[in-house]
Amino acid sequence: MGRKPLEPDAISDFRDRICDAAINLIAEDGFEGLSLRRLAAELGCSHTTPYRYFDSKEDIFLAVRARCLDRFTTHQQAAVARARSPEDRLRALARGYVSYARQHPAAFRISFQLDQPPAPAHGALQDASRRAWTVLRDTVADAVGSGAIAGDVEALAHIFWAAMHGIASLHLAGKLRVPVGGLVTPTIDALLSAHRPDQGSR
Repeated sequence: MGRKPLEPDAISDFRDRICDAAINLIAEDGFEGLSLRRLAAELGCSHTTPYRYFDSKEDIFLAVRARCLDRFTTHQQAAVARARSPEDRLRALARGYVSYARQHPAAFRISFQLDQPPAPAHGALQDASRRAWTVLRDTVADAVGSGAIAGDVEALAHIFWAAMHGIASLHLAGKLRVPVGGLVTPTIDALLSAHRPDQGSR
């Protein structure tokens, strides 16, 4: 008698469990340190069980990375939604970036750490990356459109991203010599000031 097919809800629920367990293990030992045997031990199942839900370890990596990016995007969308003006939304996005890293260090590291396996050209991970970038880019575009700042939207989005990512990464690495909470506002103030429209040209 063959194995009973899995119900869709059961598949989704156990895929969630696999991803949540993998997030913690990858955060501890990196992508290379994750083995399906260790993952199965964490889940309390046989080492072959994950293959009923994912084709390979690489597929688990991709699902985990997409999940972490989606959680990050949801966090950033919520931060922006609470702000009123375009400039306030940019400030909220900056604070949200660093607060997410502090609240969810494992997921943040998985989303952005340097030793990630190559991503496929298409698929859920690429979609998740695009959604995360769109929140930042659209927030910067609104600030440019309102006249709060001036410049190329793509370049500005990368500048603001690099600044906040630097603060978050240095904090997680334990390299900061001052409290991380006191860096976000001065940094965003400096960036906004540096990119204000030329008052003399108005």
